[in-house]
Formats: sequence, structure tokens, C-alpha cells
Amino acid sequence: MILAGSFGLAAVAALALLLLPPVTPAPALTPVATPTATSPMASPTATASAEAVPTGTVRTTLGEQRARLDMPTVPLVGLAVFFHGAGGDVDSRLDDAWLRSLVDAGWAVTSSDFHGNAWGAPSTSADLAALLEWTATQTDLSPTLLVADSMGALTSLNALARSTSFVPCWYGVEPVIDLRTVAGVSGSTAEIATAYGGTPTSADNPAENIDELASEGTSFRIISATADTLIPNADNAAALSDGLTAAGAEVGYRAIDADHGDPALFDADDLGAFAEGCLQ
Repeated sequence: MILAGSFGLAAVAALALLLLPPVTPAPALTPVATPTATSPMASPTATASAEAVPTGTVRTTLGEQRARLDMPTVPLVGLAVFFHGAGGDVDSRLDDAWLRSLVDAGWAVTSSDFHGNAWGAPSTSADLAALLEWTATQTDLSPTLLVADSMGALTSLNALARSTSFVPCWYGVEPVIDLRTVAGVSGSTAEIATAYGGTPTSADNPAENIDELASEGTSFRIISATADTLIPNADNAAALSDGLTAAGAEVGYRAIDADHGDPALFDADDLGAFAEGCLQ
């Protein structure tokens, strides 16, 4: 009552504030490490909170490569990366029912330009490293599933071979795995020479490194176009299945009597069943 009588209630409140202990600032956040091109599958721990996870389509540019991330509106279950075929880009097949079925099931699906028709060159693995660094900030996830169409098999399998990180599942449609067999694709010889800065080495050719791919513990699903008139099926899809099986990998193989690019190869139910198994 003496303080109230002498200084008034406002003065008492001001004095009480002065007597409060100082507020200690929160410690600074530790910066997130950036993955290197030599380990393209390594993504940093994401800093995005659950409340910050977006929905719908998110786009950015990483270096000179456009990137896209399609987020589900249902609870997020995993991250899938799509690798386009020759002539494709960041948007290839992402709006098709085949890949939209993954988004509808709760998958985040991401892709990049991957330097266009680069045929699995090291630049594409660097693109993947940048893509995964960005998607980690959006989803707080590393990839569970890699999905490849045609030439995209080279991009994704070479990324696996160049990386020390584990990806549980790989799904390939009409996969190209042998650079020595694509001369029949218009422009491919010049594109390969440009992308690789010369002639690729055996380390750049998945067909010559199947044992190494099998040793990573990844599960594979291969959709084969047995009537393929563009890419020799026996030297690519069938050879990949046979080689992985012989090396002890877990492999599912489905042969479809179809030519390269036939819509019958892009079965949403087949992809969805495999993807669901990857989450077990």
C-alpha cells in the first residue's frame, strides 16, 4: 500500500517489469549441409515443419534445370522421383494418370529437366543432388522410390551407382541400360558425346555394372516391352532382369507385348502395388 500510495499503480507495474530477469535469446539453428554431386542420393535433414509442407504443384529452378514437386492433399506417405525419357523434360508424364495415381495415394512426386537428353551423364546426378536438397526442405523426406521411363533408367541407375545412399525401390518402364545399343535413336550418338564430353566409360554404363546395382539392396520392378522396335529389349530390360536376378537382387519382371512408348506399359495399378510394397 505504501508503493501504491507513493507512486501509483502504473509506476508499480513499470517497476515490476524492471525487476523481471532478462530473456535469453534462443540458440541459432545449425546450417543444413549440402549434398555433393558424388553422392547424388544424399539429401540433408529438412528444416520445414509439418505445418509448412505444401500441397499441389511447387516449382523452382535449380541451377539451369527446372524442378517440379507434386504434393498430395492426403497424408504424405513417401517421396518418389521420376526420371523422364529422351525428348522429355520436367513435366513429362507428371500430369498423366499413371503418376497422378501415386500423388492420389499420398506420394510426393518430383522431377527435373535433368539436362534433357543427357543419357545418364554425371551432370544428371548433380541435378538429382540439387533436386533432393530442395525437396527435403519441402517434404522432410529422402526418396523411397525411383521411377524411370526409357532413357531415365540410365539417369537413375547411374545415380544409384554413383551414390553411397540407399533407396529402397526402383521401378523402370522400357528401361534403357546399355549405351551401346541406342544408336538407332535419332541424334543419340551426338547427344551422348556432348553430355559426357566424349565417350562414356564402362562405369557410366549400367549394363556393365549390374552386380554393383544388385549389391545395394534395392528392390526392382521392370516393365518390359517385348515388341520394342526402338531399343533392343533383350539387351536392356531383359538383360537387367536376368543380371539382377543372377546377382541375388529382389526383382519383379513383367513382359508386355508392346512397342516402345505403348500406353499399355504405363499401368497405374502395377505401379501403385509396387509403391505400396515399398512402404512396408
